[in-house]
Amino acid sequence: MFSGMFWTFLRQSTLQIFGFIEGIILARLLEPSDYGLIAMPAIFMQISGCFIDSGFATALVRNKDRKDIDYSTVFVTNVVLTTFFATILCFTSGLIANFYNEPRIRTIVCANAVLLFLNSFLAIQNTRLTIKLDFKAQNIFRTITNIVIGCATIICASCGMGVWALVWPNFIMPFLNGYLYYKHDPWFPQFKFSWEVWKRYFSFGSKLLASNLISTIYDNLNTIVIGKKFPASDLGYFSKANSYATIPAYTLQTIVGPVAFPVMSAIKEEETLHRTYLKLVSLSCYLVFPLIFGLAVLAKPFILILITEKWAPAIIFLQLLCFARMWGPFNVLCKDFIQVKGRTDLILKVEVLSKVMGILVLIICIPLGITAMCIGLIANSFLTVIINMYCIKKVGGFTILKQIQNIIPAILYSSSMALLIYFAIRFIDSLALQLICGIIIGASYYILISIISNSRDFYMLISIIRDKFLSKLKKS
Repeated sequence: MFSGMFWTFLRQSTLQIFGFIEGIILARLLEPSDYGLIAMPAIFMQISGCFIDSGFATALVRNKDRKDIDYSTVFVTNVVLTTFFATILCFTSGLIANFYNEPRIRTIVCANAVLLFLNSFLAIQNTRLTIKLDFKAQNIFRTITNIVIGCATIICASCGMGVWALVWPNFIMPFLNGYLYYKHDPWFPQFKFSWEVWKRYFSFGSKLLASNLISTIYDNLNTIVIGKKFPASDLGYFSKANSYATIPAYTLQTIVGPVAFPVMSAIKEEETLHRTYLKLVSLSCYLVFPLIFGLAVLAKPFILILITEKWAPAIIFLQLLCFARMWGPFNVLCKDFIQVKGRTDLILKVEVLSKVMGILVLIICIPLGITAMCIGLIANSFLTVIINMYCIKKVGGFTILKQIQNIIPAILYSSSMALLIYFAIRFIDSLALQLICGIIIGASYYILISIISNSRDFYMLISIIRDKFLSKLKKS
């Protein structure tokens, strides 16, 4: 598991550093309205993606008795459904453009529909690497692809292509990924289809499909509302703040998530599964919470220095959205654990309940503006955590108190760190010094308090680095 996390960490750290630099360059070259235009139709692509997968990939990973017909059936299903939804998107692109009153969106939707179709031919190759636990190849391919696309995007933006600089370079992905996947794993579908296999996988994946669909629609409701009621530039501010706020949690999700589910699926001993889950949750919170609290308290110098004054309205959104997105890794691990237990029905119930509450909060906050909507996201994220804890108690036998005790040290360390940073930089006038001093003080305090309190997560992290990674470097 830690071997997989190591390769995923290398990929994510590389991509985050590159993506961070890329984002700064693009934010300086492009306007907030460009990001708003891209965010408006994003929900329709994501909804199509939910139907295209239909939970089949997850079912394929979970199944321990796979045959060639299983792979071919899932491949054919993906391609057929993608063709169907890509066609629908093209025909309804005019309606989507009219809804937002933005004519340019029509061509953007059609372009993304074609891209969706091309990527469907590669979904099963990625799933095969996950099944083989070949995270090294998976992450190397993603790193190469994202860096190539990022460089192309910067070049297009520099040439004055505007919003299209965020669209056209993505067409490199299916062709480059296709070459890399087939070079490494020369599997080719037989274009065979079995209704029996399809029904078996759909019986597992249907509830997961409904759950993912509900989650996708809900996660984009704020974008829809802001895009409809406010100027595209306001949606750009929200979108940029949200992208920065999700970096810490999303980075950890992409490190732990792809590894945790297949590994936990392979664990047969119940006690080992429970111990592994608790360790993953505790370590994930220990790593992501200080980044979230630190980013929130340093949001002003972070935004103004890196992407200039024109993005200043995004500061308050970033500060609030940090606390709305901080629970991402925890919720993903909860979902993985419940899936391993085969209770996709419970996942669906959780999604329905949490999203209904979220919609009620959104309805209340819409008249109060975007800031109030961000506060509503914080409230609903906390309620979702409580619901997930209850579900873990039901399927895993962990009490809610035990789960809270598992993550409370990370909350205490991170919140006290944020307070120290806040008071330390109050009397510093230079924004650059605020950012530098805040990072140094925060990191030093977090390590020091972890050592003084004999933090289990800190020493587990040190042990992993020493035993798993440094030993390999010595051997090489």
